[in-house]
Amino acid sequence: MNYVLVGLNISRNPAAKIFSNFHDSNPRGQDYKLRRVIDGTSLWGAYLTDIIKDHKDVDSSNVMERIRNDPQLLSTNVEGFRNEMSAIGAKNPILVALGGATYRLLQDQLGRDFKVVKMTHYAHRISETAYKNEVWEMLEKLGDAPKVR
Repeated sequence: MNYVLVGLNISRNPAAKIFSNFHDSNPRGQDYKLRRVIDGTSLWGAYLTDIIKDHKDVDSSNVMERIRNDPQLLSTNVEGFRNEMSAIGAKNPILVALGGATYRLLQDQLGRDFKVVKMTHYAHRISETAYKNEVWEMLEKLGDAPKVR
């Protein structure tokens, strides 16, 4: 397990079944872009999780404000994340932060123990082609370039 993809939090109601697919049933959902841009890369099959659990909000600034106002919420979730990494057997994975808020949070809270890289969030208003180019350039900088563009 070389990579763990990390989102900030769940944005909408989760699927009804535990361990079900995370894909958004909302027609405005953009999660399909993530699947398409990582296909054929070493990110394919990576574990996908969130750093902040059980806090539903589509606006990352609201989430960041909530954890600023509740330091215990942050520390509980960071400790839970560490336990999660241990439970899945992740040995020195690169944490791929989906979005700027997630990157800053991971870097601040876990950057001493994990390598953290920033990846544009799949919901960002960006074309699929431009998004793919960004992700593949990130992997090239990590020395893990995809074989075919």
